[in-house]
Amino acid sequence: MDVCILSGFPGSISSTWQQAGRAGRNGQEALIVLMASEDPLDLFLVRNSAYFFGQSCEKAIVAPDKVQFLVDHILCASRELPLTREDSQYWPETQYYNVVKYLHGQGSLELVSDNPKKYSNKGVIEKFGLRGDSDQYSVVTPRQKIVERYEFKDLLTDAYPGSILNIMGSSYIVKEIKFDSKEILLSDLPPNLNGSYTLPVVKSGISNLREESQHKAAKIPTFSGELTVNNSLEEYIMVKPGGKKTQFTLTQKIDPYRLTTIGMWLDFPEDIYGVLHAIEHLIRVVLPWMVMCERGDLGSLIEGNRIYVYDNHTGGIGLVESALPMVNELLQRCYEVVISCRCENGCPSCIHIPQCSTRNEKLDKRGALTLLAGILGHKAEAVNAGPPVAFKTRTELKLAARHIEKQWNDK
Repeated sequence: MDVCILSGFPGSISSTWQQAGRAGRNGQEALIVLMASEDPLDLFLVRNSAYFFGQSCEKAIVAPDKVQFLVDHILCASRELPLTREDSQYWPETQYYNVVKYLHGQGSLELVSDNPKKYSNKGVIEKFGLRGDSDQYSVVTPRQKIVERYEFKDLLTDAYPGSILNIMGSSYIVKEIKFDSKEILLSDLPPNLNGSYTLPVVKSGISNLREESQHKAAKIPTFSGELTVNNSLEEYIMVKPGGKKTQFTLTQKIDPYRLTTIGMWLDFPEDIYGVLHAIEHLIRVVLPWMVMCERGDLGSLIEGNRIYVYDNHTGGIGLVESALPMVNELLQRCYEVVISCRCENGCPSCIHIPQCSTRNEKLDKRGALTLLAGILGHKAEAVNAGPPVAFKTRTELKLAARHIEKQWNDK
């Protein structure tokens, strides 16, 4: 292969070189072309190509030996065969024995043989999918064809009753959700709704905040720890061509979505929503690049003068935790992205992102630039608790395991 054309920045420098390497093998010359999209990160790299070529590949965040993950792995292994001393070769030996002892003490493992000692799973293992912890819902067209799958959390933002979905070149409206069979039933979009779209009115909040560490970066107090994200949906907005908006109440109840995970929160000196909303978007653009993940792997939320950023996975997977020491660099990269764009009020090249649930409304680019410049010391330029004692679910087990690991490491 002589030429490789990349449609947009793949999301990391590592992925870029990996995909580019499909051309010019065995020492042959090749042409690599990156066709940038309007994504803020794409445009930043186009304007700062020296930055791209001067950087080494990102650090991959992989932590298979962390106790919060080992409790899952070892429980699954015990379901196949009883755990023995010989199994310690597959994990760090000390961690293996500590986790087995911990799970036995919690009642998840039982001793089935004393000489030699063997431990087996006790009870039923909570099921979890390889592609995520949330239930998968099949999207079914009026012709009974499955065209897409959504997780439960997506029902509140994309596939709620009354929402308009554009799938494979066709437009549909969600007719009903069958929770028992995990199906989203579609109807053909009525002609009078052509060109319309829907917006969910999601109410979000943070609860059960448990601070574990703190750090001060660029005059911004930053904290990390456990938290629970609460999302609920009762209404949505239909926007017709021309901009007319009508608010509707859901015709079918959807249970709130609660995610217990690990996150960090940054306390800014101002609580102007438009300013923090723009900075939140910049963080969503830059942070996945720094920790090598997809944007969907992270979530964010604003409350007052605080921006929350969290792993969008039950129990956390170590992404946000790894970013805490890099908050200075994170804010600096956010500043560079916004200052390098010549638009005046924000555009897809800087602070507009497709993941925004409010379709990029109420964004203050000028205010975000001024605030970031102030906390980073740049000249403002004109725009051009303790661990749970017992657990009932897999999530509680994983979070408790994090605390146990901290205690072991402190000894």
